Amino acid sequence: MKENIRFKKKIFMILTICLTILSFSIVSFAKSNFNIGDAIGLESGKIEEGTAFYSGNNINIDGNINGNAFIAGQDINIRGNIDGNLFIAGNNINIEGEVKGTIFSAGNLVTIKSNSRDVFVAGNIINLDEGFRVERDLFMGGSNILLNGEVGRDLNLTFDKCDIGDKFKVKGDMTYESKNKISGIDSKVEGDLKYKKTEIENKKKSILNVFKDIVISILGLLLVWAIGIIINRRLWISNARTMKKNPLLSFGIGLATLILMPAIIIILMVTIIGLSSAIILSLLYGISIYISQIIISVAIGDAIFRGREIHYGIWGALLGLIIIKLLTLIPFAGFIINFMIICLGLGAIIINLKENRNKIDIAKE
Repeated sequence: MKENIRFKKKIFMILTICLTILSFSIVSFAKSNFNIGDAIGLESGKIEEGTAFYSGNNINIDGNINGNAFIAGQDINIRGNIDGNLFIAGNNINIEGEVKGTIFSAGNLVTIKSNSRDVFVAGNIINLDEGFRVERDLFMGGSNILLNGEVGRDLNLTFDKCDIGDKFKVKGDMTYESKNKISGIDSKVEGDLKYKKTEIENKKKSILNVFKDIVISILGLLLVWAIGIIINRRLWISNARTMKKNPLLSFGIGLATLILMPAIIIILMVTIIGLSSAIILSLLYGISIYISQIIISVAIGDAIFRGREIHYGIWGALLGLIIIKLLTLIPFAGFIINFMIICLGLGAIIINLKENRNKIDIAKE
């Protein structure tokens, strides 16, 4: 019995330390360079020091950022320079400023006309237009692609359709996968050129297999939803409405959590707290990412069945899960949708935990 109590106290202490570290990390970013709103940005001539977070519908970065930048929104324009890495996700993305680090980008329409060290990009339409230059390696996957810039080392590419411009050049090796070969590409590549034909029949699952995977996934999520309802009837609806009330804040905090948490886990592994703390935090991190789908599905069901008692029940969650699963099946866009679901869900969890803690503190007073 005593050992059980000690174990519970140890777990509580570890969780408290982990949540405290995470809270301080997020709060410190929120107080300094966390920018959230409908139309936001950084004016030309201004300089932002340190890591910057931007989340909104319309984002224009005309000034310079001396640090890493995490940007998510609907329409994003980057015309200033970034002295660090750029993590960016949105519907329409335009990057013209120089990025001294690595670009990690995902969007529906992505246009890059600038210099950077390495580039990882995924999207529906990707334009690497004149003025684009990557010093080292380029990894990209998209439906329709335009290549009209210079790659300093190697290029790895997957696409459905690809157009090559006069300025396109690869100084290293080029490996690409598609349904058809690119004509006239040999003279553009200084290293080895490797082509792999996309096997449509092998890659596409049958409708029956896709349906089976969706059903199994939904049943697993509904089981977790039911367990949550047993623990607290308002668990899911509370988190869902927190997200609906503050969608931009939820996304911003969720994005910060998604990126900062692995770093915190690594730090815990090499400190006095030890490996056990990192394992527990990793489990909590994984569970939070998984249940983000439930939170967003409940939010969808709540919006559809608003004003009816049904939105508390299984049908609202089930309908939301079906909608989410169908949306994430969309090629390329499905990745972006899934990313947004995770960020929104994680942010809602953090905000809800903070609000509940404040209520407890007020009640104690």
